[in-house]
Amino acid sequence: MPNLVTATTRVYGLIGHPVSHSFSPAMHNAAFQELDLDSVYGAFDVTPELLEEALRGVCGLNLGGLNVTVPHKSNVIPYLDNLDPLAETIGAVNTIVNQNGSLRGTSTDFAGFLRSLKENDVEPEGLEIVVLGAGGSARALLAGLADAKAKSIRVWNRTPSRAHSLVEEIKPVFPNCMIEHINSEGLIISETIKDKVTKDYYEPHHAAYIFLPLVQKYMIDGDASYIQKYQEKLKLIFEGMMKFRDTDGLFFWALDTKGFADNSLITASCSIELSRRAYSFLCKNVLQEEDQEDTNLFNLETFHSSRFNRDGIDRARFSMDSYYPYLIDCGDVDNIDQLLNKFYVEGLGIKCVEEEPWVTVAESSECCIALHKVGKTLEAKKIFNDVMQHMNKDGIFPTGYQYKLDINWPDEHSTWTNAAAIIAADCLYDLTQKDKALLL
Repeated sequence: MPNLVTATTRVYGLIGHPVSHSFSPAMHNAAFQELDLDSVYGAFDVTPELLEEALRGVCGLNLGGLNVTVPHKSNVIPYLDNLDPLAETIGAVNTIVNQNGSLRGTSTDFAGFLRSLKENDVEPEGLEIVVLGAGGSARALLAGLADAKAKSIRVWNRTPSRAHSLVEEIKPVFPNCMIEHINSEGLIISETIKDKVTKDYYEPHHAAYIFLPLVQKYMIDGDASYIQKYQEKLKLIFEGMMKFRDTDGLFFWALDTKGFADNSLITASCSIELSRRAYSFLCKNVLQEEDQEDTNLFNLETFHSSRFNRDGIDRARFSMDSYYPYLIDCGDVDNIDQLLNKFYVEGLGIKCVEEEPWVTVAESSECCIALHKVGKTLEAKKIFNDVMQHMNKDGIFPTGYQYKLDINWPDEHSTWTNAAAIIAADCLYDLTQKDKALLL
């Protein structure tokens, strides 16, 4: 028989929306009865707009505490007086304790989960782990596993943007754990700004960018073990990239919830080929596994296809689409002078777009690498020397220079711009005195 509720019975409960399906009242009341505690547990359906009012009622009615379920695990925090350290770190609670009118939030999700792992002789330390889902419980598990020194954690979710947001929020707190948001197909979200997803689709060359810096790192330090520990991830990324290839051998430029976008991009396709070459190098020299694609994906004729005029717009006005084919040996060397006449601004660098009075450091640097690769090193060094004038007193380059207005534009100093300049300097002047991944 259940305990009799009296005037001294301590009241606890669950808040969420909805809660009618919950087994928490049955479980907790059974535990109270077994432990002979003068307590009772209920379930309270609290809509988001009434959450603050409900939390004030905990103190007003002197409830002993609450458990918290969706959708309130993060939203209750502003109404609490204090948090346990890990709950504060992960930004979610599942338990609220009323301490003499002061509400303290904590999370037992990760503690119970880790205890169940240990009861089954599983220690997270050093393991590579996959977490399915990106809700409040996943948030707690992610932090708990990282705190328990998991080697890496990959988050998969039906809505990729939620997985990305969760990873970007938790990752800085645990820098020694590799927390990822590569999905099950080896792809990553196209763009985020300040941890918010701004382009919620996938492009085949984005995750695959990792192959080139890994090759360059290996060429510099010869450390194969660093790359080998990510062997399965690298294979997943390569396979994800290749799934964008169509029956004509071209690559769709993007994938979203509606499927593949029926366009191809010259620069992206060249980037894919560079990544393929880098992965092929890793397979042969580092991973000791069979190369899955050992031949060039494109040839000189490939980029004449109308498929590359995205949405019917001629891409010939973009400098990247003119010089990138040279990086993969698919450019016509006889057209180099035409390229420079179209995009080179004497004394300043390479324009991004033919009709715009705007030279950019990244395009200039990449074009220098392309020119060097086809034997036009003197021309490349001349342009790179032009680019050096755009560097500020701290040794940092702006994204670009608008020469009609005589201003750096936009007002930013992007990492990819400065990385491109460093790579170009190494290709042209052999700063590292090592082989170059971009010249494979």
